[in-house]
Amino acid sequence: MASLNGMKDDLPEELASTVDELTTTLEAVEDPDTSPQDRQGVIDSARQLTTALTTITDDGTPDELREQLTTLVKQTSSTLQISQDPQVPPEEQSLVIVVVKRSTSAVKKICDPETPQEQRDQQIPTMRNLYHALRAGRGEPQVGARALEGSTGLATAARSATPQELSGELTETAYRQSKSLRKFTDSKSSPEDRARAEKDMGDQGARMGEEQKDAAPTQDAQEASLAQEATVCTNAIFESVPQHRLAKRLKSIVPDNWDTEGVKDFWKAKEKKEKEDEFLDVLAQLRNDEHVHAPVEIAQLISELAELVPNDRLFATLGTPASQCEQTASDLDEGYDVEVGNWLVEAGGE
Repeated sequence: MASLNGMKDDLPEELASTVDELTTTLEAVEDPDTSPQDRQGVIDSARQLTTALTTITDDGTPDELREQLTTLVKQTSSTLQISQDPQVPPEEQSLVIVVVKRSTSAVKKICDPETPQEQRDQQIPTMRNLYHALRAGRGEPQVGARALEGSTGLATAARSATPQELSGELTETAYRQSKSLRKFTDSKSSPEDRARAEKDMGDQGARMGEEQKDAAPTQDAQEASLAQEATVCTNAIFESVPQHRLAKRLKSIVPDNWDTEGVKDFWKAKEKKEKEDEFLDVLAQLRNDEHVHAPVEIAQLISELAELVPNDRLFATLGTPASQCEQTASDLDEGYDVEVGNWLVEAGGE
């Protein structure tokens, strides 16, 4: 927050109110009522936007890129404000934050002079399309799910570990999907237009899933422990799946008092090494804002989580962490004789 305020003097005057807006959003999520995951998502988004602001102030930045980034920062900040609107349901607020967080992870690549212009020309409108859809399609579950897919594809394409050729393919697919999503949420679209856009979103989403699978790091199963794999997988699902679905699915494997009070936020999972690789420490925030944690057996946890994200949407929803979900499922099958739902179809080759 201090760094944002410190940049105001060097930024164009038209961005002064936007910086104030971002600062206000950052201050708002410091409220104890804000879930830890939402708070961190806003902080990460603001941090990623500082890269755009720094590029805007650089004298060597081309005027066209400076104008594009200025508009993008404004739109991103405006979209983040949805997460602070008391009239917006909490889970929709959280979804907005996740989409913005994943989308803004592409800012560094957009600002990188080594990024091909063709790719940059798709990244920026993809973000705009996703933000437009979030504002226009409030409350429609399919819109949120597709926006999450698009932002996940954009984030994977922007990873430094993603090969440039694959990055370009993913960027283009995310762009095409976002265009269809925008058409789907456009109030001027006819029923026929929406139907075509819906079909195309599904096709592009499936394609993004396959491309992200190709982008996932390959590693020897011996390089990571079961707990390490399960931690990456669990945290990705905690971020991606609505809290009410998580709470309902995990009801039988968390302490009874969590269910009695109600879980506001399944925040994260951590390795619990003293439990010999078979347990994770699950951290949550209850509805009374109490922060709690408890050990949960990995086999039980992963088995329940596999029911929330089917294999054919795993990579499109989670991105590259999905590979750790499949590997965890395979390890549980081979080492513990535990079948983990549909994840094992691809992971174990059965």
